[in-house]
Amino acid sequence: MKTIYRELRAQIAAEKMLAHTAELLQLELGQTFPCYHASARRTLEILQETGIPNAELISFPADGKTAYQDKITPLGWDASCGKLTILEGAGIEPGFIAADYQRHPFHLIKGSCATAPGGEEVRIIEEAQLSAGADCRDALVLIPADSGPVGGRLKTYLNYGVKGVISDYAMNAQEAPDGIQWCNAFTENANWHVTVDDRPFIAFSVTPRTGKLLRQALSQGVVRARIECDGRRYEDTVALVTACVPGRRREECWLLAHLYEPLGNDNSSGVAAAIETARILQQRGQPEFSLRLLFGLEHYGFAAYASRRGNNLSQEVIGACNYDAMYLRQGWGIDFRCASPALPFYGNYLGKILADELRGEPDVPAIKFRNSFPCMYDDDSFLGDSTTGVPTVWPFRTGKNFWHNSVQTIDYVQQEPFAVGCAINAAFVAALIYPEERLLAKVLPVARELLQNERQFVVGSQKKHLALRCQILSQDLENFSRAFPPEKVTPLLEAWQQETQEMLAALPPECALECKSWSLPLEQVVPERLTCGLPYDLAKVPPAERVPLPGRVLYGPLAAILSAMDGKRNLAQILRRVSHETRHWLSQRECRPLLAAIRYLSQYGYLALHNRNNIDNLGILLEEPQS
Repeated sequence: MKTIYRELRAQIAAEKMLAHTAELLQLELGQTFPCYHASARRTLEILQETGIPNAELISFPADGKTAYQDKITPLGWDASCGKLTILEGAGIEPGFIAADYQRHPFHLIKGSCATAPGGEEVRIIEEAQLSAGADCRDALVLIPADSGPVGGRLKTYLNYGVKGVISDYAMNAQEAPDGIQWCNAFTENANWHVTVDDRPFIAFSVTPRTGKLLRQALSQGVVRARIECDGRRYEDTVALVTACVPGRRREECWLLAHLYEPLGNDNSSGVAAAIETARILQQRGQPEFSLRLLFGLEHYGFAAYASRRGNNLSQEVIGACNYDAMYLRQGWGIDFRCASPALPFYGNYLGKILADELRGEPDVPAIKFRNSFPCMYDDDSFLGDSTTGVPTVWPFRTGKNFWHNSVQTIDYVQQEPFAVGCAINAAFVAALIYPEERLLAKVLPVARELLQNERQFVVGSQKKHLALRCQILSQDLENFSRAFPPEKVTPLLEAWQQETQEMLAALPPECALECKSWSLPLEQVVPERLTCGLPYDLAKVPPAERVPLPGRVLYGPLAAILSAMDGKRNLAQILRRVSHETRHWLSQRECRPLLAAIRYLSQYGYLALHNRNNIDNLGILLEEPQS
């Protein structure tokens, strides 16, 4: 694979790739739906100009109510004015402009609604004043600087009657005090986008330096401001752009890169790199598997496209590579995050082989292969769920970054590292869609290394932990039969299974490690998924009854628990399995909110709980122990 990497690196048109990134970044900067439409049209043009066949634009509703795989599409939004002017505040010159959409669009948070013509006067208060009972009607709340993105706090603020909020949160704020955070997922619930169920608000993102000024002024007295905004929400459409390089087989490999986030590394660069990957791979001749490029809304756009294609796509799609947040700066590294264990994928072996072979290669960063981590379904890896059927790897950059920050201009993207990152991703994709039989000789040594390495991460029963890892490695090995004749794969699989059976049989006997009073009731409950896709926005739940789910589903063990529900395993088996998968033993305290979420999802038709009475009788398990 090192040879493939070198060949592809020499073919990359880095300057053009960077120019495409700059174009899309500029088009999307305004973060409005007219900007989205312009970006989608230009992406389609770039595909056509580059010679990628079967390029098309597919429109989906942007009405704030249509749901695909439980992801509710956003409402359209447009604005040209959004200004926050300080009128009174200790230490602040009257007329100081704290935020201005025309100066930088990130100052106005997407979804903000219009003020009265000419603007409105408001007070600015801190969250502490809100909780202390201060009159907050028609005020703006300055949220705590260390609170991160506002997330579900918005609902609480609006319940108090506030007009809106001001955020000065920014990652690595001390190093970029004048950076402006791009605030996504600024909604009342878990959804990333404003929907018909979100109440009107106006919100501004200010720099950490400005936030410090406002806090100092608030500590000394009243702060008043004028707000102006012409933002509007409306029904529209949102596009997904796709193209497909036909292979000898109809089965597809997907390259995922999202549009509509105006940041250099998140993800105009990924779109440009995926297009360049397709261009240089076409030069190698017709691939065995078809190569499909997908560019749309992060998470939501891909859910919409997958939903339109059908339910479980495992027979149509061999796997996917996520081009989000890719390597493009010196000093960074790469976490090669393998696909989730819910689905077999021979690409996981190819990722490890690639990381090994590129070790020490000039200009190539350190690549750490990760076959276990806490949230293996996050963001656009969600398609790796067992009900959707698209195993997805993610070569994710590591190192200091300015997540969702205005620092991420085109100058943030370094041309030569960007070309290296593209070549690394392209080499992986080439190995997937142009399968080479010689790589099979490397599979068993890799499997042995990964199993040996797993011994240091054992949680719970050593035998059960290692047996599960053997099973995962076996299913990925067997998946090579999608690319090679059975007679080439079966001997490797049989040798591996014989070897691991002997290893497991040689392990010493173990005592029971679990509390039976806890596990026995769980053994009586067999959950079954009833919907395709991981629950997220709770579209099936009346808005007033929606509650936050643990880890927002994707960012904790709940996604893995849901993905392990096959209608055969009981809850005790599933919790053990996820503990071994993630190398973290789920304690009873950690399991309680997860069990409560499972019961909640069953009440709204996402799950069926066979022997339901048993989970209804788990009240004692869902209660905190008395001190």
